[in-house]
Amino acid sequence: GGDIVMLTSGDYYGPCDIIASEPLIGGEVTIIESLDPQIPAVFHNGGGDYILSVAGPVVTLMLMAFTDVPAGTSAIELQSGSEMSVRFNAFYDMDGDALVTTGSVASALVNDNTFTDLGGTAMSLGCADGSCVLAGADVHENLIIGAGYGIVFGPGSWGVVEDNNLAAISGVGIGLAAGASEATIVEQNFVESVGDALLVSGSAQVHSNIAIGSGSLVAVSSPDQWIRGNTLIGGLSLDGWGNESGQQFTNNAVAAAIPTTGAVAITGGNVDCRELATCFYDAEAWDFYPVPGSDLRTEGRELGEPLLSDWCGRGRGVPQTVGALEAASVLSFGAVE
Repeated sequence: GGDIVMLTSGDYYGPCDIIASEPLIGGEVTIIESLDPQIPAVFHNGGGDYILSVAGPVVTLMLMAFTDVPAGTSAIELQSGSEMSVRFNAFYDMDGDALVTTGSVASALVNDNTFTDLGGTAMSLGCADGSCVLAGADVHENLIIGAGYGIVFGPGSWGVVEDNNLAAISGVGIGLAAGASEATIVEQNFVESVGDALLVSGSAQVHSNIAIGSGSLVAVSSPDQWIRGNTLIGGLSLDGWGNESGQQFTNNAVAAAIPTTGAVAITGGNVDCRELATCFYDAEAWDFYPVPGSDLRTEGRELGEPLLSDWCGRGRGVPQTVGALEAASVLSFGAVE
């Protein structure tokens, strides 16, 4: 434990197995990174199911680039560990998956990575069949442009997904599965997908996101689902809602029909924005700031614990604006009040 591996610029070919030893001193981390972040080490698939396979208690992978990953294989495979970090890496031009977990990981930090032109999944966190669990992911400030799937959690896995930007996703943008011991927090993300932008199953708090897709939000009813203060552009499905405890769907700007059933869960403050111009400055340009006179500015309700910030991180008003962007004392992306 406590080793630092500095990689010189150039091309590297997997597969490569990295097994970190137990740290001799608490807090020691095995770090693998490029010596020159301006000209990073570039990893290619040289045959096998992965480029890097990582196991060990505390490992950080950072400042590297990954490409040429065939379909059915992955760039980074997290086998097992107590604290894994994947930070400031670039994944591009690959048919396979970028980051997957194949064993149980106690916690993982995945931040400030870029994923572009992927045929597979950007992040697959926890095994799809539930045989391995990621118990505490912190996924923030990643950029994903062009991928089959974006950020997908397996059954029993959970974490915080915050401040990520996803566009040109073919399938699910951010997907949560049921069975986790903790609620997953999904907030302040931008997701644009051909398929379902947000797919929510299991306990979750989904706040202040902008989601665009053929299905902007598909929520499979589970206890303790709070979906509040989002801008949802596209189809809406609340499957089985109204029969579970701790559910709340409120203060959302929805460019789709808002269900009238499930009165326990559909708690009001939502605004129908199918006529986009009545709600937003320029939805076609992704400017979802509420226009003057819009119901978004007046119909917000205060229910339960208030939201503290909008999609941009600005403080919420009282009562808060409906949707992901707060109207109080701020400017539109493209217009000045």
